Amino acid sequence: MTNPGDVSPALAETLLRLSTELLDTFDSDKLLGRILTLLRYLVPYETAAIHLVDGERLITQAGVGAALPTVGQINYQRENDFIWQFVEREKGPYLSPDLHQEAWKPLAGFEYIRSFMAVPLVIQERVTGILTIDHSLPDQFDADQVQVVTLFAHQVSTTLVKARLFESERQQRQFAESQLAFSYRLMHTNTSDEAISALLDTLLETLPLDAGSVTLLMPESAHRGYIAAAYGYTDPEEAHHKPVDMRQFELLVELVDKREPIYLADTRNQNRWQPGLLPDIQEVRTVLLVPLRADAQSEIIGYVTLKSYRPDAFPKTAQDNVALLCNQTASALHTLRLLEETRRRLDEVSVLTEMSAHLNRSEELSDTLRFILDRVIAVIRRGEDMDELRGAIILRMPGNDTLHLAAGHNLSASEIDAFNSRPYTVHEGTFARSIGKGEWVEIVQPPLVAATIAEQFASTTPRQLLDIPLRVGSQTIGIISVDHVVRDPTTRQLLSAMADLAGSVIQKTQALAHSRERAVELMETYERMQVLDQQRDEFIQNITHDLKAPLTFIRGYAELMAEGAMGEINPEQAEALEVIQERTDAVNQLISEILTIKNVEAHPLQEVPTDLNEIAASVARNARMAARLAGLEIEVVSTQRRVRVQGDGARMEQVFENLLSNAIKYSRNGGKITISVGEQANLAQVSIADEGIGIPPQEIESIWSRYYRGANLDAKGSGLGLANVRRIIEAHGGRIWVRSSERGTTFTFELPLYRDND
Repeated sequence: MTNPGDVSPALAETLLRLSTELLDTFDSDKLLGRILTLLRYLVPYETAAIHLVDGERLITQAGVGAALPTVGQINYQRENDFIWQFVEREKGPYLSPDLHQEAWKPLAGFEYIRSFMAVPLVIQERVTGILTIDHSLPDQFDADQVQVVTLFAHQVSTTLVKARLFESERQQRQFAESQLAFSYRLMHTNTSDEAISALLDTLLETLPLDAGSVTLLMPESAHRGYIAAAYGYTDPEEAHHKPVDMRQFELLVELVDKREPIYLADTRNQNRWQPGLLPDIQEVRTVLLVPLRADAQSEIIGYVTLKSYRPDAFPKTAQDNVALLCNQTASALHTLRLLEETRRRLDEVSVLTEMSAHLNRSEELSDTLRFILDRVIAVIRRGEDMDELRGAIILRMPGNDTLHLAAGHNLSASEIDAFNSRPYTVHEGTFARSIGKGEWVEIVQPPLVAATIAEQFASTTPRQLLDIPLRVGSQTIGIISVDHVVRDPTTRQLLSAMADLAGSVIQKTQALAHSRERAVELMETYERMQVLDQQRDEFIQNITHDLKAPLTFIRGYAELMAEGAMGEINPEQAEALEVIQERTDAVNQLISEILTIKNVEAHPLQEVPTDLNEIAASVARNARMAARLAGLEIEVVSTQRRVRVQGDGARMEQVFENLLSNAIKYSRNGGKITISVGEQANLAQVSIADEGIGIPPQEIESIWSRYYRGANLDAKGSGLGLANVRRIIEAHGGRIWVRSSERGTTFTFELPLYRDND
């Protein structure tokens, strides 16, 4: 070792001062730069660098001047570097007054160097690094400078050891603090995802890792899992929930079998290392695999993969720290899984109970389909930002193989119409699998998805496609289709149960809708019969009126003649007049009996508190099928929660049905019918407006007459409907009127409001 007494007093004093200052530096991040700064007090240089040994490489860790851009970028191999071999062999400095006179040459780009000095950093006879100094002029470093730099290098070596020890202690202290924070965070996690996220965040804080992931095993398989969290890959989002078959990787099979951590200090020396399915940004040199298990006797529930682009990046203390964190996480995951399983069961029961309760109340197929699709979308979106998620319910038409898009989410009317106007069949594309065979269809590659459904939805390019069959027994009646593939097994299980429930409810609702169509037909037949009955009643009323008046005159004159008021009569004439009176009385009696029968058949009003809102909604619901067939839309608008009158509900329903039926008959295809219910000056007011052909002004007053038919109307009917409507409204103490133009007709009637005591 060089003796400090061999250098000049001035240099020795400077060296002593610098060594003292160096010993006071504890921050390893700043130490290397500080060394090069202090070095200027000992020797003038243009470029200086510190290169530290890392396995078989010498890596530039700090630089000044032209060496600064090379920090972390240039490394030297032991077997190829002349300077490294020299100082390692000689354990002393290398000095060249002029490199232009040497056989050894510097790297390309540094040909300007003339004076060059390389001093080893030695600890216990082992070279741990090299300090290099150079200048563009020759003969810039003398013997005294070489000696003092060598002494300084010895002090630097000692300081670096001290700094590394201090850094190790600081890292352990930092790890202890991180572990405490991690334990606290773990105690307050509510889901497995939160626990895994806490683990990965803590590993990133305490380790120099470049990439990593946490993989959880499937409960039903000891060799299959999915990536629950990832960091440092080219596409971490694509890695999330990616399936992993551990039997394809030798190291993972070994990990499961031995249940102990596996550490590869340098993958270049390991034939067992196989890169996974996820691409790394750079070549992986260090790999650490740590199982997730609560203790040595517990089963593995997953594992952690940590990677570094440097060899031997994770020392033994770091490996032990990772194992400790993994054990804590595994214990927390075991508890959370039990909790999540309980939550999942409760969630499934809650969702299915809600669906069942709502669907059992729903009678309209469109409402049923919309509710089902909304609930499926809500389950898929739960906890994720997917406002643009699109979905549809596609049903197989009864009796054939054509398909009908019956409900959509984030689909435009033109897209729905385009699908239904084609139409598609169960034998085309993915429908052959999803509907034809009742299989789940899952496509995650965007180009394949676009090619699969481009014709159905030409204006969009979904990234993914998921078709869930709607099964009833062995039959598939349709699918729920969304543009997002669900990977979470818990959510998939819930969606499957929802689809099974939805299938049976849809089939029931379809049957109910068919029954209601038949009911509408029967109601129309009934109404026609009512018209005939009314015509009969009107005929009876008219004929009895026409008969009773002349009979009164006949009997009156017969009485006068019998009394002799018109002259004397003989016995034969008196007998004839008596017969006339008797027969007249018999005809009157017959008329009275007929009127009695008519009055018995004509039921009196059954007046009770009746909500017009409920009648309007019920009649609109019953008429929607007929309106749909006519290309019309029905809307019910009410300004009050309840609008009640004292009336006969059946008769009031007849009023709504007659007016709504006329609106449907005389509306143009594609129009809208609006039923408005409200209150106006202590009166209930109802309007039924259409966008139909209108009523000519000269016929407005005639429409209320019995048997009247407008000249410009070609719809079939008896002409009694509006007459009956007017009679019922007036029987309830109300009034009715009409406004009409070429843009449509509005019938409005008013009735006294019913006011109770509440």
